[in-house]
Amino acid sequence: MAKTDWDFIPFGAQYYRAPTPRPDQWALDMRNMARHGFNTVKLWACWRANNPREGEYDFSDLDQLMDLAQENGLKVIINQIFDTAPAWFFRKYPESSMVANDGQVLHPVATACRQMGGAPGPCFHHAAGIKARQAFIRRCVERYRAHPALLCWDMWNEPEHTCALRREPRVENLTCYCPASVQAFRAWLEGKYGTVEELNRVWGRNYEDFAGVEVPRLGQTFKDMVDWRLFMTHTITEECRMRVETVKALDAEHPVMVHTVTIPFFPLATCGSDDYALAELCDLFGNSVGSEPLSAAITLSAAPGKRVINAEIHAVGGSTYDRPKLNGLEDMKRHLFLPLGMGIQGFLFWQYRPERLGLESPAWGLTDLEGKPTPWLEAAARIHRALLPYTNVILHAARQEARVAVLNSQKAQLFDFCVDPGAMLYIRSVKGAHAMLRAAGFAVDVVGDRQISPENLAKYRVIYDPFPYYKDERMCQILRDWVENGGTLIAEACFGGYSDDDGLHTMAQPGFGFEQVFGAREARATTASHFHNAYAAQWSTESADGNLLALHFGGETYRGYRFYQSMEPWGAQVLATFADGAPAAVCGQHGKGRAIWMGSLLACAYEMGCRENARLCARLAAGYSGARPPVTTLEEGSLCSVLDAPEGQLLVVENQAQEAGVSIVAEHLRLRGQTLADILTGEEIPIQRTPRGQTARLPVRAGGIEVYAVRGADMRGGCP
Repeated sequence: MAKTDWDFIPFGAQYYRAPTPRPDQWALDMRNMARHGFNTVKLWACWRANNPREGEYDFSDLDQLMDLAQENGLKVIINQIFDTAPAWFFRKYPESSMVANDGQVLHPVATACRQMGGAPGPCFHHAAGIKARQAFIRRCVERYRAHPALLCWDMWNEPEHTCALRREPRVENLTCYCPASVQAFRAWLEGKYGTVEELNRVWGRNYEDFAGVEVPRLGQTFKDMVDWRLFMTHTITEECRMRVETVKALDAEHPVMVHTVTIPFFPLATCGSDDYALAELCDLFGNSVGSEPLSAAITLSAAPGKRVINAEIHAVGGSTYDRPKLNGLEDMKRHLFLPLGMGIQGFLFWQYRPERLGLESPAWGLTDLEGKPTPWLEAAARIHRALLPYTNVILHAARQEARVAVLNSQKAQLFDFCVDPGAMLYIRSVKGAHAMLRAAGFAVDVVGDRQISPENLAKYRVIYDPFPYYKDERMCQILRDWVENGGTLIAEACFGGYSDDDGLHTMAQPGFGFEQVFGAREARATTASHFHNAYAAQWSTESADGNLLALHFGGETYRGYRFYQSMEPWGAQVLATFADGAPAAVCGQHGKGRAIWMGSLLACAYEMGCRENARLCARLAAGYSGARPPVTTLEEGSLCSVLDAPEGQLLVVENQAQEAGVSIVAEHLRLRGQTLADILTGEEIPIQRTPRGQTARLPVRAGGIEVYAVRGADMRGGCP
């Protein structure tokens, strides 16, 4: 069993991506990392760089780097890289290159982030490519599994299909349309549907057999394209499974991970990276953009009970003409403290030295080009030193239990891609829903399709379902039962409008029998930006402001986006109205629970700047479920996360308001001490006791984030 119970917090940087940095810099840099308190370094083992000729492997660069890391007390994460295939492989197998939907063969190229060339690698269904990748994994694992510096294996750097070459979510960018992928897709369809008659029923076709199935190239009938992209997501997952299992067959001691990039940065349709499926395969999990709250939440939610690390903190990004921001202490605090408060337990920056080769130069470094320290390197080291005394608190803190979840449906995202290839309506809705609930002070899980089960949903008191147009009966039945058993569902417009089960638009709204759950049915529906003229240059009068709709609730006005769906309640309470007085939101009683249905997209409107929607979200979540954050803040735009362990307590306090100062109230959690001490400055703030709970006024600057340790013996016993 791979060991993941490390007694330290991995802290350091990515260092080596062949061919840079140059060998004459390695010894100095490793020494300087150790002097700044780093304990972990990430090195690339690259298929193209380390397998230059068929059957020959040259690991001399990694040999030297691994030994230098050991000499300087640094642990190593080896990141095996396969999206830079060797030149010999493409010469031997010219048919292995991926083929895009527009017909372009993706021949191997050198890119800004793969300077050695060979990107994006061969099609994942090419049999010789699979065999060659397995051979490289075995050689690398056999060589370094006994090295004392090895910490873990990272088997995929930001999983996606084309290594950024065809990432933009457009139908012409979809891959792969080579014969091997087409054959594999047809076999996958046969396994899913069983008979061609069932496929024809759901797709609305009349194929004679699976051999005649055409690979989808447009998304305009939805179900076929959803299946095609789910298949390519399955392909990424199975490739990851192969890599992980190949490692584990040779090394049972060191854990295996991958690190991903979540939405909104990597769309599922073109990238195919399903965080939830990939996390199931790994001993620990990571991401590249964990300083962004939604990314941290998705990564943590995808890997419950597993250690999660920021494998690449993008603090100093840039390019040859666009130079990096000159980060200060406040910037570095945000990159480290925000994910810390959400439960992430490891921090590696991209990267230690600035890049010198290609379009990413001279950016991305913690040092300057000569390897000398920068203010942001010193700031990162200072933060790490401040965290070290609280290592056991961070490692042993139970992640703040989320009683609130946002649904993040992979199928719904792909449906949105079919309708509007950017898929940003759904992605913005998920992002906005998470941000609204987080602004209300809740710890928020982001739950994927694979996690929709009665057992998993039972722990939540509130579920927010953003832009729930695309549904299936299995998931809807689980949601119905969950509400009946006491849950509070908050769902947006178009609930269950399209069915994954038969590939057709549902006959009535809400779909899947949810009018019995919401106690209401659709009365009228349109969009704020109306269909205009099929023969005009623009079919609609669409604009951002023109898509916003007013919803009146309890004397206050909030904003919906895009959809106007008025309701006809027959057993529900009307909560809000549109400007014309029509019901815009209702709440129905279903069994022991409640179901709130809103006739527009409030989460998307929040993401587009309608920040007042967070107040409505907080009123609905807390008012109808009784869920309360353990520690609340009194100022709108501020929030507090808690790391609570037997060894002590840490509070991570953010202030996004315009004025300095955050007042906290611990009403549902006991702070086991008398003062809150800023871990960087040592300044102590007394904890007051009031009838409402323990309170403190913390001097967090506007736009700032701080970490406070609970100190001093509690009057009632216990010493953190």
